[in-house]
Amino acid sequence: MELFQKAKLSSWIIGILVIINLVTLASLWLIRFRETGPVVPKPEQQEERVMRMLRHELQLNQDQFRRFQTTRFRHMERLRGIEEEIIGLRRDILNEVFIEVPDSSIIDSLAGRIGTLETEREKLTADHFNRLQKICDPQQRQHLRSILDRVLPRQERVPQPGRGRRQRGAGRRNRIGGE
Repeated sequence: MELFQKAKLSSWIIGILVIINLVTLASLWLIRFRETGPVVPKPEQQEERVMRMLRHELQLNQDQFRRFQTTRFRHMERLRGIEEEIIGLRRDILNEVFIEVPDSSIIDSLAGRIGTLETEREKLTADHFNRLQKICDPQQRQHLRSILDRVLPRQERVPQPGRGRRQRGAGRRNRIGGE
């Protein structure tokens, strides 16, 4: 009988320890999940950070910095309108795709309009960079070029099939170029 009670007590102790371990693991998992969740800065914070970085790296004087801000603000406003239109057109394409009998000519037309907007965005961006470089002195212009050479390839990465979007801080290496 005493052996039966010891076995029963041991079973209870093991059961309680298993539950404690599961609760501990679940807590650790939840804490880690919360810490590595996507961290997306607000557009205003991102813009402020970019401007601080440019001012510091290019050593812009007050007048140059003011002109950079004005030029960048105008550029971002123009891009925002294009981005909003592209998003709307992509929604229209999805709506068309999921109707009973999609009209491929409508889809082609919407895709063509997106292509036109993408072209316009690239032209605006080239014009923007031209305006920025004109604000700089020759040494700053060289440094601006090196900054753009560093930053632009990051934006041009092609997502690889089967991989979701990477979370911030989940590895910073360029999988394509091996940076």
